[in-house]
Amino acid sequence: MLALLALMLPGCWLTGERETEAEAYVNTLADALKRPPERSDIPTVERLPRSRNRQLELPELDVGLGDFLSLYGCELQVVIGERTSTLGRVAHPGTRMEYHLRFLEAADACLPKVDSESRTETLRDAREARAESLPLALWNGIWASDEIASLVSRSGGLLPAPAPEQTLEQLTQGLSETASMLDSAEPGQVPAEIEAMTARYRQWREAPRFGQLLRSAEALQTRLGDSADTLDRALAANSDCPFEADPLAFFQQHYLRGLAGRVALVRAHGRRMARALETLVRVPGAPVPDAMTPFIDRNLRTAYSGSVWYDLDRAVERHAEAWNRLLARCD
Repeated sequence: MLALLALMLPGCWLTGERETEAEAYVNTLADALKRPPERSDIPTVERLPRSRNRQLELPELDVGLGDFLSLYGCELQVVIGERTSTLGRVAHPGTRMEYHLRFLEAADACLPKVDSESRTETLRDAREARAESLPLALWNGIWASDEIASLVSRSGGLLPAPAPEQTLEQLTQGLSETASMLDSAEPGQVPAEIEAMTARYRQWREAPRFGQLLRSAEALQTRLGDSADTLDRALAANSDCPFEADPLAFFQQHYLRGLAGRVALVRAHGRRMARALETLVRVPGAPVPDAMTPFIDRNLRTAYSGSVWYDLDRAVERHAEAWNRLLARCD
């Protein structure tokens, strides 16, 4: 029975209940054990740093008027004009990322057409500087955007019920595709997939789905811990079986057919999206701002001992172990 129970715990009974079911589970379990319910404070989700603390500084584009005019007939002149215009200076980080890629592509096409050796050297130096700073532009295109902040915001409450599973799958897939695009980006070539970024940003802005997954995970791991504490206290206070009713029937009805589904859903979607976001931290190849470390460690690193997902896994295991001890006591 104990081995079977261990196999059943990570199952996929998807009920779509809110975390109010976790609260009800704590109450029902405490009532069945004739003990007062005790609840711990739910941890606050680690927030994403402010935009200025997660943005990397890009070197300014230094092209003199004479050099700019000498580019007549080159697409590069258009790109520089757009970038240095009033609108270009306040452009969206994603637009600036695209400018950066277009500059490199246009510079490669324009260099053979420049008939002045000094201006060729100036343009080549500018091109190399932009190539070196490309990882910074790729990072800012994702992590300096308001849209990624919307996706991970903690202000959206818990994951709704029933959970929008198709939307969660699409978000994770989109994040993975964005990471693949950034990973393949090379100086001198604008990825065709960059056209999809407009839709990606819109998708990230629509709802704080990852933030909701984080808040649900924090609430679930806390209430599972409370339930394990209740079971441990009941076992410590009674040398016999502390359950008057059939404990296995109770476990099946109130956990396996109820709360376990919500736990499995949040664990599965949360971990997949966290891994996709962690990849988006890594693939630009830029130095990650120090201010990002608490957010990454707590929210994105699924195997890190201080992360939300590690804590949820340990809470599920501890809850299972407490039930196994109780079932062994109750034979």
